[in-house]
Amino acid sequence: MKQSALVLALALAVVPFAAVATRAVADDAIELKVATLAPEGSTWMGILNELDKELRAKTGGKVGFKYYPGGVTGDEKLVVKKLKIGQLQGAGLTNMGVSELVPHSRILDVPFLYRNRKETEAVRATVLPRLEQALEKAGYVSLGWADAGPVHLFSTQPIRSAADLRARKVWVWEGDAVAETSFRATGVTPIPLALPDVLTSLQTGLVDTVYISPVAAIALQWFTKVHYMTDSPIVDAVSLMVVQKKAFDKIAPENQRITRELSAQYCKRQVEESRKENEDSVRVLKEKGIELVPPDEATRSEFNVIADKVSQELVGKIYDQALLDDVKKVLAGVRAGESK
Repeated sequence: MKQSALVLALALAVVPFAAVATRAVADDAIELKVATLAPEGSTWMGILNELDKELRAKTGGKVGFKYYPGGVTGDEKLVVKKLKIGQLQGAGLTNMGVSELVPHSRILDVPFLYRNRKETEAVRATVLPRLEQALEKAGYVSLGWADAGPVHLFSTQPIRSAADLRARKVWVWEGDAVAETSFRATGVTPIPLALPDVLTSLQTGLVDTVYISPVAAIALQWFTKVHYMTDSPIVDAVSLMVVQKKAFDKIAPENQRITRELSAQYCKRQVEESRKENEDSVRVLKEKGIELVPPDEATRSEFNVIADKVSQELVGKIYDQALLDDVKKVLAGVRAGESK
């Protein structure tokens, strides 16, 4: 299996990329220096290189990307800080990073609120255009949304119920208010850690349960320290490619159009690749001895009740009631159609 993009791994599954500087040369050509967590040789870096090649060709060399793989520009919080003070001109962010710019984006990440991909995509169709408008008002341009992957629970002991989860030592990404609120609503006292500290904490037993995508579990080697994976994702994570509007405005209008169109096309391709790689990764995990644990209907219902509680609890803290009402309306419509 191809090595997956680490962008998916660190996203609770993956991050597209961050533009770290803009260089305008004498003929008004603009090169965006791009940093990414994806390693050389990964599928995502291959996609990024193809995007750059086609972009340069279609703009006559007026717009291009210069990539810096491997996360040399720091974590998302640092990247967002640099964006805000103008040291960076763009970023590829997980939704946790996006929420630093538009907090209400996290409504897409409420665990167990969305019961299948059809529901997730229906809600995204409603929410993402609003997020793009909010980003525009904040001074940023969306170049495309992508998948960060389906996020599963991985554990040293099987988790078939909320009671099983309460008995575990659960990691939570440091600063992830949505995940922390969700686990606490389940009766768990999560252990906050930075992403680089998780593998060591699994080795020492400080934590025994984590949440991440299958492709990320392999890329980060977390799967070597656990034995079970819940067979139903707790959420499908999303990521975004965004640039500062003031940097984007330096690009000629026709080349802006080309940049938007090509970026959207390659983000769509990333979605397809991400879903295929995660499916392949599940097969690899099974071959490596990871046992898939399917939750029963009673457990699903229990987690759905918790999701409803958490989604309401986050009103006024992360998003408003009107947005939640709209999301629930979309979900009700999808579920009504499926019940016919």
